[in-house]
Amino acid sequence: MHMAGCGSVWWWCVLVMCVVLTAASHNNPVATIVSRLFQDIPALKFTLFNSGQQQESSTQRSGQNYGVLPRLCYGELGCLETGPDFLHQQYRSYNMEPNSRQQINVMFHVRSREDPSGVVVGATDLNQVLTSTSFTPNRPTKIIIHGFLNGRDMPWLEGIGDEYLKVAHFINWLKEHTGLSPSNVHIIGHSLGSHVAGYAGERVTGLGRITGLDPADPFFQFMPPAVRLDPTDANFVDVIHTDAGQFSLSGGYGLLQPVGHVDFYPNGGKQQAGCEQSPTPPLFALLSDSNILRGVEDSLGCNHMRAVTLFRDSITSTCPYLAFKCPSYSHFLKGECFRCDGDEAGCASMGEDANTWAGNWHQNGVQMYLSTGPPSSLCLYHYKLMVNVGPGEAGCGTRGSLNVNFITPRYNGKFRITNRIYEADQTYTFTLEYKHDLGVSEGVLVTWDPQGVDSPSCRTNYNAALPITSLTLTNIEVSLYSRRRSGRSQGTPSEIKICPPGNNRVAWVRSGEALRISSVCRVLTTLLSTRGMMLLLVLVGCVLSGGWVEGTHQDNHHHHHQPLDLSAFPAYLPSTTTHTHQSVLDSHGVFTVFWTPDLQKNEVIWEIHARTLGWIGFGFSSNGNMAGSDFLTAWVEDGQLYLQDRHGTGETLPPLDDHHDWRPLYAHENDTHTVLVVARDINTCDSQDYPLTNETVRLMYAWSDTDPVDGNIYYHGPNRGSKYAFVLVPFYRQDLPQDAEVWTVEQSVTMPHLQETFYWCHVEKVPKWENKHHYIGYDMIYGNNSRTNLHHVVVFECMNNDGSSLESTMEQYVGHPGYECYTPNMPDHFFLCERFLITWAIGSEGDMSPDNAGFPLGDKHGGATYFLFQSHYDNQHMQPDVTVDWAMNIYYTDKLREMDAGTMTLGHTLLYSLTVPPRSPSWQLTGHCSSACTSASIPPQGINVFISFIHAHYIATSLRLRHFRGSEELPPIAEDFNFSADFQQSRRLYKEIKLLPGDHLTLECYYDSRKRDNATFAGWGSRDEMCSAFLHYYPRIDMSLCQSSPEVQVINDNFRLSGFPKDMNMGDLYVFDPEMADGRRYQEAVNALPWDSLDHQKINTRITQADQLIRCQYNYGHFVKLDTNLTRYPKATPYVSPEDKTCSYTHASSGQTEMISYGQRTTHTNGLVLGNILLVVLVSLCTKDMSS
Repeated sequence: MHMAGCGSVWWWCVLVMCVVLTAASHNNPVATIVSRLFQDIPALKFTLFNSGQQQESSTQRSGQNYGVLPRLCYGELGCLETGPDFLHQQYRSYNMEPNSRQQINVMFHVRSREDPSGVVVGATDLNQVLTSTSFTPNRPTKIIIHGFLNGRDMPWLEGIGDEYLKVAHFINWLKEHTGLSPSNVHIIGHSLGSHVAGYAGERVTGLGRITGLDPADPFFQFMPPAVRLDPTDANFVDVIHTDAGQFSLSGGYGLLQPVGHVDFYPNGGKQQAGCEQSPTPPLFALLSDSNILRGVEDSLGCNHMRAVTLFRDSITSTCPYLAFKCPSYSHFLKGECFRCDGDEAGCASMGEDANTWAGNWHQNGVQMYLSTGPPSSLCLYHYKLMVNVGPGEAGCGTRGSLNVNFITPRYNGKFRITNRIYEADQTYTFTLEYKHDLGVSEGVLVTWDPQGVDSPSCRTNYNAALPITSLTLTNIEVSLYSRRRSGRSQGTPSEIKICPPGNNRVAWVRSGEALRISSVCRVLTTLLSTRGMMLLLVLVGCVLSGGWVEGTHQDNHHHHHQPLDLSAFPAYLPSTTTHTHQSVLDSHGVFTVFWTPDLQKNEVIWEIHARTLGWIGFGFSSNGNMAGSDFLTAWVEDGQLYLQDRHGTGETLPPLDDHHDWRPLYAHENDTHTVLVVARDINTCDSQDYPLTNETVRLMYAWSDTDPVDGNIYYHGPNRGSKYAFVLVPFYRQDLPQDAEVWTVEQSVTMPHLQETFYWCHVEKVPKWENKHHYIGYDMIYGNNSRTNLHHVVVFECMNNDGSSLESTMEQYVGHPGYECYTPNMPDHFFLCERFLITWAIGSEGDMSPDNAGFPLGDKHGGATYFLFQSHYDNQHMQPDVTVDWAMNIYYTDKLREMDAGTMTLGHTLLYSLTVPPRSPSWQLTGHCSSACTSASIPPQGINVFISFIHAHYIATSLRLRHFRGSEELPPIAEDFNFSADFQQSRRLYKEIKLLPGDHLTLECYYDSRKRDNATFAGWGSRDEMCSAFLHYYPRIDMSLCQSSPEVQVINDNFRLSGFPKDMNMGDLYVFDPEMADGRRYQEAVNALPWDSLDHQKINTRITQADQLIRCQYNYGHFVKLDTNLTRYPKATPYVSPEDKTCSYTHASSGQTEMISYGQRTTHTNGLVLGNILLVVLVSLCTKDMSS
């Protein structure tokens, strides 16, 4: 039953999903899965490590019988018998008794077109099907059974018996109570579910169909039919094998042996396109203590899951997934099986339409093969190409590569046939695949790449040219499948024969040239025909672009970027030490990029080192997606550099730019690496390019192990990714000064598994010095789980309000492992540590002060002796026993810098009022540092800011720190409209910014909460929010914090709250969920508001423009005395960025457009006249050829 056949919409069909759940999985899925896996360890161990060795026939474990089981009966479900067939010394050494029905708790999720969300029906209450669903028995019924661990919790062997009894009982119950015909039922099972489907089919007389999606191998391979899926389980059994082979830790989870009427083996049934080998075997990941949930997900494997993907795609795909009966996959690859035979039983459609197979359903194990692609193009069309080589000396030939490009009205199908000896007067047949139906080819472009004469004694020199008399292309699907589906008789496939034009018998394909072999002039006999005009346009386009079209059809309208000879480059010796920035983009160190921005020249020099001899890709994106990205692809081949400028339009190969903006400076390829040096303008004034700014950017990378074929960039597989960076912001550190010493602080914390967010605080003391030292920077050292579970580390200076020593209070905590922060267990003395010194967060690597400034260390020298280390850990999956290790190298020197440096904290006070409503696309929070605070704390000569650090969490989208002076707004100190909580590196300023007394600073944070159904509040967790900025400056002043928050009444009025108790001190920090006057908590009251009917923008504007309460303080509990504690936006002329004058496209005098290509300026003129001339010439040539 084809889904589209059910009234054109597959929801007309009833979809019944069998989902196996266990009661324990509702409480603790990780513990349940782990316990079940360890129950099955003996069986797993035997299968994995003792295959073929002697094993006892039965064992007792925890009351489970591993030998022959007695007959087990389950009431209305019937009885289960697992006799000697279920035991085998090599393939199935264990036989387990099923768990109880209560433990397995089988559920059926019944869906229909009328009720697409479905109803969950328990196996013990099937009457719900009659009372609560729209089940219709005369419609085709689908039952889907998942595989091992696809559901909530499914042990490997235990429970199969009870489950299949329930599935069979369910079908028989439907037959009895609704009149359902079993022949109308189709069970689809994946992995272990395939065998469950077989067991059910064994108990349902006349079951219509079972589809097995890569049936599980372990304990089923080579077992008798009673144990596994087999053709007797339904009227028709079809199977898709995608992970067949020897079962091991790295794969082979599916059966190799045929077990159905028809067994399909895409790509030979083993390695599937796009499923590259993982460095960690899936079952090792499954049994890993630190990654159990991901192991559960990955344990099925890409190849094993591909069967599901293929079947799903076959339901709606117009591509027929045609497979061919063949003795083996190798025979299939040789093109020996492309036929459907006289009875049409030699081919069949894999997937939903498999039941249209015309073969004898009483046949068993008919093996069929086909080719499929990666997820982006699963279904492939098969082609057979015959090449007839022209006359020459008998027995003589040349080894080489033939490149064939079939020109069709819609696509250019390119194929490269490599490493082949071509001899005179011979016909060669090749099997090809392409992701599109090319239709009727109207011409072929052929290139010949010779690789040496076969025999030196031969006079025939095919090195210079290869004679071709004809090429015959057969579209297998079109010629066989469509004819069979339309009911026409089977005959010889139609052939599209491409011959030399005119009376020429042979077309000589010369080395290095592209020759067109076609009947093009016959096509042009009717110039006004649609197809003829389309072909003519293709020809004109090719000539105008300076060469034949290359790449896939999406690149046809772009000009080809010509290769450059490496010898043409000036001498350039790559020296990574000369660059100001660097980043290793991938986790294995394959792809490294170095760069140097030059703001005066408006360009960035990029140097790429990639450990590959294939093509490389590099570019920019604001969010890591291909859409909107700017990309180059490049490779070195035969002494030439191929460099292409591309732009992303979606999750596909980025098309070529209309204009090339990468300027090559150097390229080289040795035995292991490809090196490329290019320059690109910061702003190219090209709408297809990504303008570089001071904001966060994703550096995109990709590589292949091989060069493209004729310029076609194919899918790179897993060799791709992106990494956050600041392109124009000065690099966070320079070379470490020779006088620098290091103080290393280490931390190891085991997270509690019942908390998603966990804060840990401990105290460290600087080494004992007599003289003054300066802290100048730090590096982060990542240990076990630190890159995945460590959110931030903050180092606070601990200081008394009067600057006196803290030895009497803090010394007792030195050497102590620490306490959970901000809990009753944390000592009150820790609140004396409030001044920020170091702020590290996800994505940051470290920090380094300029040469003229350092932070004083030691309370005798204006700094701190004791420091509080606050580390924030995330355990979102609440995994048990996860230990996070990290260390920090803190650099200091006794060679004192000119200035003492300090840190100032700005933003929204961490209070309840830091609230973001749900489902709001752009909610603004604001924190001010008023002119009153800066006037009272900044000296007349001002302070100089050299580093900014902005901080928020995961729904923040952009942050901007604005700078006001009097009635004028100055350029922002920091802004990032691509902000990501996963990349929070401090920002060195190209030019230090002077803050003067009376300046006003405002931090604006914007949030997108459209994916959240509840409000987001201030708090410590990653799902909570913050709005903070930290400035490093000199000279050091006493003021350490300047923040604000809306007044209480502003929040009350705009959030329609009942108010707070009058005796409550709302000035206290860290009050996140205060009690309301009506007895409710604040967060409860906010979440109860009807947000979908409220005007978010209006409320947000009223809050941000209202008065705010300022917090201006020196250290904990020591506030700066101000004339007023209220502040709001100052009245000032907004700052407007100066006009970008780098983009000037048109000369007023001539109206001609100037464009830059490869660093040379050329003037482009209108090509219309040239195009018309060429069009006339082409028509004339074709007319002349027709007359001859």
